[in-house]
Amino acid sequence: LVTNKRSYLPCAIIGVLLLASVVAVALLCVPTKSTTRLSVMGATPIPPEFTWAPTGPPPPPPAQRKTCLFWGDPHIVTFDGARPSFYGDGEYWIVNSSAVKIQGRYMGTKYTYGLAATQKIALGGPFLGGHTIEVEPMETAYGGHILVDGQVVLTTFGNYTVGNNVAKIRYDGIGELPDKAASKWESRIVHMELPKG
Repeated sequence: LVTNKRSYLPCAIIGVLLLASVVAVALLCVPTKSTTRLSVMGATPIPPEFTWAPTGPPPPPPAQRKTCLFWGDPHIVTFDGARPSFYGDGEYWIVNSSAVKIQGRYMGTKYTYGLAATQKIALGGPFLGGHTIEVEPMETAYGGHILVDGQVVLTTFGNYTVGNNVAKIRYDGIGELPDKAASKWESRIVHMELPKG
């Protein structure tokens, strides 16, 4: 008995052509970087399903607001929450950045039996637009002044605006004391609204 041999070559060719057609149709359906596609017969452009956004590093997160607190003989809480202690006389940087300059002067007092206490703070730098603000203890024996650009301001409770609304200073008896031991004396508190928060 003689049988005819079947050839699979035509089926293979048809299979390859069918696979190539499927791949070609799939590639035509993938959106391109164009921002519009034209519809048939010159109608208005149809917007794409999505637009391509440029890639790159993500924007940095917004700056976190931090607080530095210092008072008295000297008690300090730094921007990162540390609580250093020192009792030596001298002038020290509290903040020394390219934009903000804040110094503290520490000297012994009769209340601290010669150990250093905060005697003055001075603020300056580009963030104040060339202005300086100095605050001394409000006792005359230790200065007793608030100074802006070297001139005494606010000899009594009140408000003062630095420059062309660069900063605001308020001197009053209202506020929370960081040290409850000082609550037996009259409160004299200097509040400052400074640029950049």
